Amino acid sequence: MKKFIRTFMLALFIVSSLLYCSKSPEEQAISKADDYYKKATEALKEGKQRTYLVYSNRALKTLLRYMQKDSPTVKVRAKYILINIDLGKNILKNYAADTSIKEKIYAFYEDINNYLFKYVRDTIKYKDKNGNVKTKIKETKIRDLPPEVYSKYAEFLVAIADTIKNYESVREGFKYLKYAQLIDSTNSIVKSEMKKWYKELAQDALERAKEYYEAIDWKDPDPDDAIAAEYFTLLTLKYDPNNKEAKEMLKKIRPAMAGIYSAYIRLIDVAGLEPEEIDDDINNNNVLLAVVDFKRRGKSAVVEVSIYNNSYNPIEIRPEVFYLVDKDGNKYQAKRTNRKDEIPSKILDTEWEERGKLYFYNIPKKADIVALMYYMERPDKDAPTGKEIHKAIKYIK
Repeated sequence: MKKFIRTFMLALFIVSSLLYCSKSPEEQAISKADDYYKKATEALKEGKQRTYLVYSNRALKTLLRYMQKDSPTVKVRAKYILINIDLGKNILKNYAADTSIKEKIYAFYEDINNYLFKYVRDTIKYKDKNGNVKTKIKETKIRDLPPEVYSKYAEFLVAIADTIKNYESVREGFKYLKYAQLIDSTNSIVKSEMKKWYKELAQDALERAKEYYEAIDWKDPDPDDAIAAEYFTLLTLKYDPNNKEAKEMLKKIRPAMAGIYSAYIRLIDVAGLEPEEIDDDINNNNVLLAVVDFKRRGKSAVVEVSIYNNSYNPIEIRPEVFYLVDKDGNKYQAKRTNRKDEIPSKILDTEWEERGKLYFYNIPKKADIVALMYYMERPDKDAPTGKEIHKAIKYIK
């Protein structure tokens, strides 16, 4: 009887081995990882946290070895990310008070992002301005994993955002929430969290705006205080468009800022922001304007303006690319007069500035002028829209 049992067990082992060997390398890696992760989940149910961590990491290492040896397939990448997400959530739950939690979180964040997309590289030929044929590499990210993976990752990013908010700041946590929105903007959890966070971000921005606003000497505004007050007030209104306090502050800030470039890059030194922290929706002008003087008489107006090219390319300036804008959005184009003090028609190189006067005629007397606008566009085959656009707007009230 014992001999029969030994023979049966040996036969079962041989059959199992043959079945395992008949699997593809991908199937073998997934099967082995599944076995490890099954043990991990069982250990977690029994309250064995250390054992859970050991088997979870064995499952990940099994899949990682396959991906390093063979081409990472959709199935293996998806499995690897989902196990990483579950492990990451466990770490957030059990080690949130750990001083090294941020480093632990970033390790998961970076590891998952490495396998979240398929990257396709294409060589593109184009002609430069001199007609010479050149090539450049274009890398495209493709979402090739099941939608469930992106949805679960977005929800994991929400959990990361909450932890970072409690551990560091609202602004730092929001970076992860914004990425969650980028990964899956339709996710109901992400949508709900965005609404909650907007209120907190608006309050945070308003407090910073008031700090600089209260420091402004309105008779002779310090540019740094005025720039910071304007930026954080606009940031408050981005998150809370109906904020009455911010709206009232902006009414007073804008006339004070009329003759100052809204150079928000200064916030790196003034407010300690990192370059990537400066909001692109607010810092969206590649040309800076300052209205040095504004005089209006009847249907005409004279504006003395300074313009600074903050873009990477030379720009064209001439009177006809400047407009006055009234509160209803109507635009009134400057006229060329060929006066000596008129702003010149020229190409303004990168990081250069020019100053001169603009002359406007036939403005309706009832038009309430609130801003000066610069707008120039020209054809550009390399630009996504087929146009190179440079614009700026400076509010005077």
